[in-house]
Amino acid sequence: MARLMHQQFVAQAPRDVAVTVERNRRLLAHDWYRRAPVPAVPYLVFTGEHDTLTTPDMVRAVAADLPGSHFTTIAECGHLAHLQRPRDFCDLLVRFFRDEPLEKAELPYCSPFERNSPLSFASVQ
Repeated sequence: MARLMHQQFVAQAPRDVAVTVERNRRLLAHDWYRRAPVPAVPYLVFTGEHDTLTTPDMVRAVAADLPGSHFTTIAECGHLAHLQRPRDFCDLLVRFFRDEPLEKAELPYCSPFERNSPLSFASVQ
């Protein structure tokens, strides 16, 4: 995977890189990214333990902004968990969407779950 991604990036002409940078700049400057209250819903936030694009510390910081979120890393994978560990990736999502208690589950492919404090009803009003 890393070689494939590397080949795709180094094959870009300077104009392609400039177009990508400008597209990302416009997306990040858009009003969609304004700070707003987050909905009181369950959140599962995870990344690969060896992810260098969205590092565990970066993703943990995102989870910290989501009340009641569950944060973990998937062992032995980088940025493309859905391709590197598809069964584990799907198992984690299925457990989350079935509302199974993640903290008590024995998931050998995950680091221990970190749970942020839940959003209180009073703070939603």
